[in-house]
Amino acid sequence: MPSLSGRTPKVLLSIAGLGLAVGVSRSAAAEHDPWAVEPIHGEIGVFGGALILPDDHELYDATAGIEQRALQQVSGTVGGRVAFYPASFLGLEIEGALSPSGIRDGDGSAILYRAGGHIVLQYPARFSVFALGGLGAYGIMSDADVQGDDLDLAAHWGLGLKFWITEGFGFRVDGRQIMTGWAEQGAEDGELSLHYEALGGLVFSFGRHAGVPPDGDRDGVPDRDDRCPKRAAATSDGCPPPDADADGVIDSDDRCPSVAGQAPDGCPPDSDKDGVPDAKDNCPQKRGSPENGCPDSDGDGVHDDKDECIDQAGTLANGCPDPDPDQDGLTGEQDMCPEASGTPPTGCPKRVQDLLTLSRGIKFRSGRAQIAPASISSLNQAFAILQAYPNLKLEISGHTDSAGNADANLRLSRLRANLVRAYLIDLGIDRNRLTAVGYGETVPIASNRTRAGRSTNRRIEFRLLR
Repeated sequence: MPSLSGRTPKVLLSIAGLGLAVGVSRSAAAEHDPWAVEPIHGEIGVFGGALILPDDHELYDATAGIEQRALQQVSGTVGGRVAFYPASFLGLEIEGALSPSGIRDGDGSAILYRAGGHIVLQYPARFSVFALGGLGAYGIMSDADVQGDDLDLAAHWGLGLKFWITEGFGFRVDGRQIMTGWAEQGAEDGELSLHYEALGGLVFSFGRHAGVPPDGDRDGVPDRDDRCPKRAAATSDGCPPPDADADGVIDSDDRCPSVAGQAPDGCPPDSDKDGVPDAKDNCPQKRGSPENGCPDSDGDGVHDDKDECIDQAGTLANGCPDPDPDQDGLTGEQDMCPEASGTPPTGCPKRVQDLLTLSRGIKFRSGRAQIAPASISSLNQAFAILQAYPNLKLEISGHTDSAGNADANLRLSRLRANLVRAYLIDLGIDRNRLTAVGYGETVPIASNRTRAGRSTNRRIEFRLLR
């Protein structure tokens, strides 16, 4: 259908405004009118009435060359309707109707029909005034020599009144104006074809609770007696029992009344039972400390959730050992003295480096595995250094000159090395830190052709082990 005339939308807007005002006044009606209804209910109805047709009814088949003829000015109408009210003042309704008619000044019969839907805005009371407006289809069925068949888009609006005899049964009357296609006879372009209906009928309601004191929260306690009308509670005063943390567990049953939890005890879930709720527990599956719910498996003071070396106690913030605790630039196996800053290649301080030269002062009686008394001072100094650096490991190697039998020299070098090892162990050095080995005459550091060279080759050497 083409656009409606300029005044028609204004009329519909005025009706909508009236209906909205009716809805806003709903709360006042609920306080005083026992017939005020609660929202969400349905209605069905049947009706009859009279249809008043204009001469330019526009209900004819113009495409078949049929000329418009005046139909009976007043025809009877019967029909039915179904409505749903999501709010007490607002409804959505559909309806359909049939109107037998005929040619006003001649022979021939026709059936007029309409179907459509509209919005209903009402004042919810026993005498319920309402306004409606909507869209639908309006048509005619007749022989080709009458008006043929036609179907047009139509808009309609109206006012009415419902009178409820009981909360589920009442009477209804409507007055309607129906607007359809453009008039072509006796009218200027742009004028609408206007039809009118007067209707009366019966209405039946389902889910309509009239005559019941208002109960906004539907808890069975009327609003006039309900101290908490916005919160449903089936108690004498309409208020729920105290629940300070609003977790659904009343304070009398809540073991944690100041912290929101869950049924049955009202406490937050704590899967590992360490006293830290799962919501705040960084390790909800492991019992841990009250601080964050995580354990400290390696005891280094860094909880497991932040410890990158969970199985190894460390000193760094990430829970890992410091690869260079003495900050001398050497790490791991490169540093033979990780507890003290030193210099390459061993990473040990000068005192440890001196340990390697002390071995030069260890002498033996010629051809015998017996430490010379003058060597005791050097051995005691070596012991002191080893005791000061408990992580040091030492290889003690024995060497001889080339005089005599080579096998005998090898055995002698082993005996001398083990003799030094045994001396240091007796003083208190862990045997696992000391290794003794004999090389005999195989590793000379001077010529065996001179007496001085042979004396130099008869020696003990210390070497740091990693």
